[in-house]
Amino acid sequence: DFCEIKQESPGQWLPVAPLFAGQAARYVELCRELAARTNAYLPPPAIEGYVAVFLAKTDALPVELKDRAFALARQVCDTPAAKPGDSVAMLRGMTAFRQGQHQEALAILESADSIRDPVTKARALAFRGLAAFRLGRINAARQDLINAEQALLARPTRESGWWGIGLSQVAIEELRVLLTVRNE
Repeated sequence: DFCEIKQESPGQWLPVAPLFAGQAARYVELCRELAARTNAYLPPPAIEGYVAVFLAKTDALPVELKDRAFALARQVCDTPAAKPGDSVAMLRGMTAFRQGQHQEALAILESADSIRDPVTKARALAFRGLAAFRLGRINAARQDLINAEQALLARPTRESGWWGIGLSQVAIEELRVLLTVRNE
């Protein structure tokens, strides 16, 4: 079994880099490595980080990894040890969106504007915009894109980290592409 002593480690965030380079196969390979590391010894914040990476681009993941990501998301969000807060709410919203529950994702992420950490806020707004887009609320999706981009320009907190910025940029780009394709 593998145990991470620190709650966050660079290894859990490595799959973010291939997403920027358009290397889906490498992203999947690194996600497989993370999935193999999950066990009873990992602290919830570490698993939360893994889930955020998995949910960044589920269309690239094979079914078994998607299923593992959703199971881990439930483990993080629905256990008594889960700290209620912005990141858990964002993961719930991301999970609902990635499972095709767009109305539920929109409802969960409704309070995204009040998130204090600008990087978490940017990702939550991008996912809220993705859900709005899928529900045909194009103007709301455009506004969430603008707000997400503005949030990402704000000074990140110490907890944000480069991986959080990267994950937010991936979600923002996904929304931007959807809105651009729709306009063409």
